[in-house]
Amino acid sequence: CRLLRHTDDSIEDIAEHFLSEIKGLQPNGPYQLAGFCIGGITAFEIAQRLVARGEEVSLLALIETWPPNCIPVLQSPSAVLRLLTLIRAVPRHLRAMLALPPRTAFMYFRQKIAIIRDRAFPHGMASKDRSIRRSEAVTRADHCAGAQYVPSRYPGHVTLFVPTEGRTELAGDPRLIWGTFAEKGCTVINVAGDRGNLLNRPYIHVLAAKLTEQLHE
Repeated sequence: CRLLRHTDDSIEDIAEHFLSEIKGLQPNGPYQLAGFCIGGITAFEIAQRLVARGEEVSLLALIETWPPNCIPVLQSPSAVLRLLTLIRAVPRHLRAMLALPPRTAFMYFRQKIAIIRDRAFPHGMASKDRSIRRSEAVTRADHCAGAQYVPSRYPGHVTLFVPTEGRTELAGDPRLIWGTFAEKGCTVINVAGDRGNLLNRPYIHVLAAKLTEQLHE
């Protein structure tokens, strides 16, 4: 669904698109919503719309979701910027590899090498695969939409998942601002993991376990 959207959609447009998909699968609540990164902003807006229609949202989970004022608007990066971004990510990926079994670590390594190749030589890859160019365009559009979104006060409760590694001190973490938009409060759950890496092994297993706990509650 993500790649079928127009790249000039707002968060409100994206939320309405996914809300129609959700309603097609589950006409009535209660609903349990979760979103990672900018997807959390979309989940937040979907929850707003469901509650406004009189539906119950029993769980709204924002997973490493930054507030709109902290989202960078991505432009087509220069070669130097792409290289610096890749270099900064090396320590994080090394830590993740060291925590994996040898076979899984090798597969992880091959996956990241493929990503580095694609990002280091984007023009050659883009000419071979239009889906890559489309995916990058949608990612930039998502960042732009997220940065322009203005959250309104949500009448329910928010559950915020925050990685414990590579983050600012909890008291000064800008992600905690989501609690100020939730009338019924915000529960912060620390997840063992690295920033931007919660959906990768081994961190994904920890996140899944904690998310499952919230779903059962």
